[in-house]
Amino acid sequence: MKIFYGVQGTGNGHITRARVMARELYAAGIEVTFLFSGRSIDKFFDMEIFNHFEWRQGLTFNTDNGKVNYIKTVLDAHPIRFVRDINTLDFDEFDLLITDFEPVTSWAAKLKKKDNRDRAPICF
Repeated sequence: MKIFYGVQGTGNGHITRARVMARELYAAGIEVTFLFSGRSIDKFFDMEIFNHFEWRQGLTFNTDNGKVNYIKTVLDAHPIRFVRDINTLDFDEFDLLITDFEPVTSWAAKLKKKDNRDRAPICF
């Protein structure tokens, strides 16, 4: 079985969960391709368990004092790059898609109509 697993990397909670999942999936002999987004690639740490993971800029909310700063969020969104990142994902070789609040994987799956009727269903 081959899984594509998108992980929101803005904070450390989703990454921590993905580390546990990676260990268990690899132990079960499952081949997994991880994609991380939400922060600069150089800001990730302890990523060895994910082997050769993929990275995209993705989307993230900018906050000030615990509140979403909508202006900064829009200015940092890079919508052209986001659309290009969505369009470059190819899920044909995967049996299952999983996303842990990772927007590039989610939108790519939605736009490419990957659901329970297709070869690679998506789990959220």
